[in-house]
Amino acid sequence: MENNTNEIPEITMELAEKTLENVFNACNIEPNKTPISKLLDEHKYTMRFHQSIIYLSVFALVLLVLSPLAFIRPYLQISTSHIDQNKITMEIQTSNIIPASSVQATINGKPITVTKISDSLYRADITENGEFKVIVTGLNFQTSDKKAAISNLD
Repeated sequence: MENNTNEIPEITMELAEKTLENVFNACNIEPNKTPISKLLDEHKYTMRFHQSIIYLSVFALVLLVLSPLAFIRPYLQISTSHIDQNKITMEIQTSNIIPASSVQATINGKPITVTKISDSLYRADITENGEFKVIVTGLNFQTSDKKAAISNLD
């Protein structure tokens, strides 16, 4: 049989109390008046309290580390994809880190349709000259907007 020196042998409560009393007597110290069962209960309560504090600390640390994500504005880039005499197709590139929850576009203040191509790529077809404005709202409710002047249409 293998002898593991890290294991603590199980003993009965009576034997533990008697051993503690013998230690106090050998050291000429006044015997313990608190029963071992009460000491063990207090130890268990203290350990649960400390464990709860550790869990709360880890949770608070995770929140602290992730909190900057709540304030990051979504990335937004506008580029021309295709130019015709009657229509300009604009591509709207958004961030992959903070996905967009909505992408809205206007030309001269009038809303235009935005088509989702992929998770971070959108397209808008513009049929008139004026100020093209895109507003992207991220999942963290932060917004970014960009404007472009459209003047190539007949």
